[in-house]
Amino acid sequence: NALFLRPLVEAAAALDRADWMDAARANVRFLLAEMRRDDGRLLRSWQGGRANLLAYAEDYGALLGALVTMAELDDVAWLADARSTAEEYRLTFRGLLVDDPDVTGVALCSTVPAVLREMRTTGESFQQLGLRF
Repeated sequence: NALFLRPLVEAAAALDRADWMDAARANVRFLLAEMRRDDGRLLRSWQGGRANLLAYAEDYGALLGALVTMAELDDVAWLADARSTAEEYRLTFRGLLVDDPDVTGVALCSTVPAVLREMRTTGESFQQLGLRF
């Protein structure tokens, strides 16, 4: 899962373990292909050979952070998936970010660090990334 992905990528890079990086790539490809609905919405769990349950804000944050780490330590091309994940997060939780201050804190805390790391990596601003919170 995405919570496991980021430390796996960091360990693979730090210890120069190509097999671990291959496992990380396979994990992220699985998450992007199998843990998303056709409309792009992330799903939270995998049971009985299929994904179910809609993802929470922290699931988006974990995947976004993992994708930015992949871009930093493996291939910058992973930023395209990071951007689409950030945009899907923004669209999915837009009403919550405006209407519910209790949820806003959780939602922002789970994704903003990864967005800021993406901005640092690319030198882009929120507007250039297409994000408007």
